[in-house]
Amino acid sequence: DNSWSLKDGMRAIVAMGGIKQPAAESITALWDTAQSGYGDERQRMASAAAFALGSVGNTMHEADDPEYASLRSSLLSSATGASDITQRSNFITALGNTNDPTLASEVTEFLNDDEPAIRRAAALSLGTLGTDQVADTLMSHYRDEDNGYVRGAIAESLQSWTQPTDSAMAMFRQAVQTEADERTRYNIAILLSENLQKFPENEAALREIMRKEPSKRVRQKVAEALASHDRE
Repeated sequence: DNSWSLKDGMRAIVAMGGIKQPAAESITALWDTAQSGYGDERQRMASAAAFALGSVGNTMHEADDPEYASLRSSLLSSATGASDITQRSNFITALGNTNDPTLASEVTEFLNDDEPAIRRAAALSLGTLGTDQVADTLMSHYRDEDNGYVRGAIAESLQSWTQPTDSAMAMFRQAVQTEADERTRYNIAILLSENLQKFPENEAALREIMRKEPSKRVRQKVAEALASHDRE
């Protein structure tokens, strides 16, 4: 409803996204909002509506709702065909919000997009959809990615990788020493920290970060991980 204030509109969107049995009218309202408002002050509502459609998709998918297939298809189509980069990014995020692992292969294709914002959204969504099945692809894209913003998203996504390989950990131990982007170093530090028990070699790399890292928040994150490790 265009007469709503931004605050009221956001509340309504959040409520619709959490409905356990969404009515067709609610889904239509979310689509209408998600596809409008870009470039103006109501863009936040459009983004929130796109994310809510993903949450609705999650509910429908878990309930084996036959209408989910249509929503899934429409989200993919919008992620591919929307003319606005922000809009496309939002729909890729919505795909992640469905928690539907069968979408991982389609979302992986967005890692090849020319726009960094699209590649970043895809990487983050893959972290939700199931990193294990696309980990090798994410690693390959990390090596080739020239945008620090996207590299950081890939490193963040790989934090949910349940069985990281020796070669992956070795690569990140080396990469954190030369990475220029602070956000990427932060996410690599978390990745190394979370796999410290499985890969004791990570400890030396983390202690080297403590000695050389200029970012306070990176050092703090590493210090917390090392302190926890020392107590165990």
